[in-house]
Amino acid sequence: MVPAGPTAYRFINMSAAIGVGSYRRRLAPFQLCLLCKCCAGATCVSMPCCFGIDCQLPNKPFGVCAFVPKSCNCTNCATKN
Repeated sequence: MVPAGPTAYRFINMSAAIGVGSYRRRLAPFQLCLLCKCCAGATCVSMPCCFGIDCQLPNKPFGVCAFVPKSCNCTNCATKN
């Protein structure tokens, strides 16, 4: 057996890592407009809501994602950020 040597950590230049002329596409946030129940105090109303994907859910393992309501009374989520 050969003993392991010291480990050297270095920063990686991202343009060199992905290659010159290689570009990653930027995806728009995915949102969906569906019916949900919005409540203010004891009064609840069913109306369209914007749902977005959330992958940082409390008490869930890494990589678990879900649609969560982002805003109530939407007409079109595609143009919202």
